[in-house]
Amino acid sequence: MTTYVMKIPHMREFKASNQDELLHEISLSLLCDKWGVDSMLKNIANACCDWQGEVIRYGNASELIEDLIDYKILIKKEGKADEES
Repeated sequence: MTTYVMKIPHMREFKASNQDELLHEISLSLLCDKWGVDSMLKNIANACCDWQGEVIRYGNASELIEDLIDYKILIKKEGKADEES
């Protein structure tokens, strides 16, 4: 499992082993986990865009996650703890 830190709306650290788990944890951070996938992706992108001031793609989960990492909204923690998990 990889450890991630989501910087908005507050700092939240969590572990995820795949893209679905990661997207679920992100949606929990932004209180949109009960929404359909398209609405959830758009809401996450909108919230992050408002916070960061950058355009966040939301056409699919991979693009969204890539942009969140690129703009340092979502931080993938590296290190020995992750390697042992």
